[in-house]
Amino acid sequence: VGSEVYDRKNRCWFFDLQGPFGQLPKTWILTVIDDATGYPGIRPLTSISDESIIASFQSILAAWGEQEFPARFRSDNGFGGKFEAWLRSEAKLRGRKLDYKTGAAENPTLTIVTLAIRQADYIAEQMGKKNI
Repeated sequence: VGSEVYDRKNRCWFFDLQGPFGQLPKTWILTVIDDATGYPGIRPLTSISDESIIASFQSILAAWGEQEFPARFRSDNGFGGKFEAWLRSEAKLRGRKLDYKTGAAENPTLTIVTLAIRQADYIAEQMGKKNI
């Protein structure tokens, strides 16, 4: 099995949801990593609806000032149908053919970010209980 390695920004974005974290209301975190640069996009979510995930992706695109829509998207788990339809329509608007794969191996940076978030959540919980 060959690996995907990208040498240019916006060739491939890996993304995932972490959570839920905390007490009510629960919070999830959308993490997006550009494979070539390792640049992260992190957005907290109070809902994991397609609409919320789409809004977060739009926010990341705007924050990064991206004129070029990524060529490829990878995630370990699939997202909802509305989200996938949005990805397809955005790619088409930008003259790209969407290459979106689920079940992809996690980007190592994404895994590290996830572990750091989980550890911070645990530490905050323990501090709240006065255990540390």
